[in-house]
Amino acid sequence: MMTRPREPAEIYGDDEVLFRSVLDTLPDPVFVMAPRRDRLGEIVDFEYRFANAAGLRLCGRSPEQLLGQGELELFPAHRDLGVMGCYSRVFATAEPEHCEIPCAAPGESAGAFDFLVVKFRDGLLLESRVETGQTGLELALANARQSLRTLVAVSETLVHAKDETELFDDMCRDLVEQGGYQFAWVAVPAAGDPSGVVSLAYHGEVDRHYFDAIHATSCGLVEGIGPVIEALRTRQVQIVNDVEALPEGDPWRKVALDYEMRAAVALPLIAGDAVSGALGIFAKRAGAFDPETVQLFQEFASEMEFGLKMLQERAKNEQNLEQLAATLEAAVGAVAASTEFDPYTAGHQRGVAKIAVTLAHELDLDPDTTKGIEVAATLHDIGKIVVPAQILSKPAKLSAAEFELVKVHPQAGVDIIASIDFPWPVATTILQHHERLDGSGYPSGLKGDEISLGARVVMVADVLEAMTSPRPYRPAANLADALAEIDKNSGRQFDPQIAAACVRLYSGMKRRRFDGDPGYWFPAAAAVAF
Repeated sequence: MMTRPREPAEIYGDDEVLFRSVLDTLPDPVFVMAPRRDRLGEIVDFEYRFANAAGLRLCGRSPEQLLGQGELELFPAHRDLGVMGCYSRVFATAEPEHCEIPCAAPGESAGAFDFLVVKFRDGLLLESRVETGQTGLELALANARQSLRTLVAVSETLVHAKDETELFDDMCRDLVEQGGYQFAWVAVPAAGDPSGVVSLAYHGEVDRHYFDAIHATSCGLVEGIGPVIEALRTRQVQIVNDVEALPEGDPWRKVALDYEMRAAVALPLIAGDAVSGALGIFAKRAGAFDPETVQLFQEFASEMEFGLKMLQERAKNEQNLEQLAATLEAAVGAVAASTEFDPYTAGHQRGVAKIAVTLAHELDLDPDTTKGIEVAATLHDIGKIVVPAQILSKPAKLSAAEFELVKVHPQAGVDIIASIDFPWPVATTILQHHERLDGSGYPSGLKGDEISLGARVVMVADVLEAMTSPRPYRPAANLADALAEIDKNSGRQFDPQIAAACVRLYSGMKRRRFDGDPGYWFPAAAAVAF
């Protein structure tokens, strides 16, 4: 039983209309294929999921006759010719290969079709070129192949860029290294200086002297020369397909020829009503930018403008999230402080949070997990607000009945924060911070991995802070005794890795907590975490 055919968007992403329209302008046949698997997940064939107009003409079939069909269904002999082996290798290794197949296209003389097979997303992209009986159009074909390589690389960059700098740097690098162009450059007007030009990114065979020579570094929009400056100035696409054909008096001609530039295109990047920048692409080959290639790059420029807008929106959202996180952190601190009415436990939650963060750093936990542990530790005893104050401050050992009242505070804490949608498992950590690995804890008697990582960190921090702080019924223990208790119960009550990290960090420390609160000691190296 075969798996279902995948839709085109699963192979080449969401920009299906753009992808189809661009590839349909290319004179070379282009195909996108997807692996077809059996019920065990093994690849048994590759089926056609897309063919541009030239590809359909090459096959002599309509879309209905070709798309969804497997390679071996249409061309059984291709198994023996090694085609399937080539497809499988490229799909597995992502290393491009050429595959040449002798055949006769309908209505054409016999010839050999040279396929360039490339891994593309979750499928294959094939570009073929008729080697026998081919007539003319070498320049157009070279441009089309160069454009196709560029399209694939730039599409990946647009999807994966995390910020403006990465987008422009990767775009320029792709144009040079994948597209095969000599030089790519993104320039923008200088902020607050209507005459200035700033280079955001460039890649290729130029140095800083080129920018000096075209006056881009000083009064670029006033005195600057060349296609990119002109695109910024006029907001119009600039095309130079033969630098040598420019008038002898053209100031950019000599600079370009000194750098072996023979063709160039510059496209303004428009954001709303203003020019946000210009993309310049330069080639050593005259005629590199025919109308079809220029149209393709105009599509690129539009996609760059869209991608830039999305990145700016993402940066704005991230800034808003940071502000929201700061507000949430302040609110958490205020809520925690409002419940610390007992002078003996005042600051306890804050102290536990600081130790827990220190342990999280020592355990090399990621920043998001660490932040969640910090918030949970700051609130871990919030449920004690339901426990009578006379029990919390009792200067003697609690009775069994009184201890049962204390044991309700983890669940009470969860109930108090139930309406807050934290982005971390805060409620779970609060509920489980008195559990123990051997099942001797409360409220549920959980064991081992049933206890969350956050709770396992907080329980060790809680014990260290509590033992080294004075209580109405006992004085503070010294640090060595507290660490010995944690070490003794490592693997029984406490996670051995976390207990070991705690003992390693705090053994031998003789300095009081840096913020002046009484109770326990911090390593000097850990102070930066607080």
